[in-house]
Amino acid sequence: MSKKYAAIEEVLKNTLDDFVLSRDERRDLDGILGEFAGDVEALRFAHHNAFVLAEKQFAATGYDKLVVFNWLKGVMRVLENFVEKHPHTRSEACFSPGDACRDKIISCLDSARVCVDICVFTISDNMLTEAIFTVQSRKIPIRIITDDDKSHDRGSDVGTLRNQGIAVRMDNSPEHMHHKFAVIDRKILINGSFNWTRSASERNQENLLVTEDPALVRAFQKKFEELWFLFSK
Repeated sequence: MSKKYAAIEEVLKNTLDDFVLSRDERRDLDGILGEFAGDVEALRFAHHNAFVLAEKQFAATGYDKLVVFNWLKGVMRVLENFVEKHPHTRSEACFSPGDACRDKIISCLDSARVCVDICVFTISDNMLTEAIFTVQSRKIPIRIITDDDKSHDRGSDVGTLRNQGIAVRMDNSPEHMHHKFAVIDRKILINGSFNWTRSASERNQENLLVTEDPALVRAFQKKFEELWFLFSK
């Protein structure tokens, strides 16, 4: 048993000593769970271990099963309240050089079912361009915002994407549109320093964060819509 799981089990055992989940014990249990917010496996262990402890007491003689059952209900209530306060969202970090960032973007694009909004400084990695065309072949709407200056660089795929019918808008100012993010199905955010270029995978030190955090997805989707409107002028 890992150290973190042992800590959860110890707190649960302490609350079971007198078969009454007091206010202080509820606070202690909530506190130890707080150390594992977002850790689905730890929360599953807490749930499972509470039932294991209760079953052991049910099997033993001399215990009032109703008292044990009430303890278990109290623990389940703490766990349910905790999950409501700390909903789990999947997040993952990737780094380059290497294929991890590019592969993750391709995986996210492959998972698209509703829409794809891409807002990146430039696109010149043919593998990412092909992944975008694969999304298009599935009749999924795609919008791309990118920098006007970088679209003229040698190797840029922006012109090809636009010529194949993908909606593309560019900034119309002397400054750069330097964002590097995408939103998949209005549910998944891809963001980080990672440029959608071959050099970002092959040579550069870059990072990429993929998350389903609703607040972050909403914020970036809002920014995309603002830029999409701004660059329509």
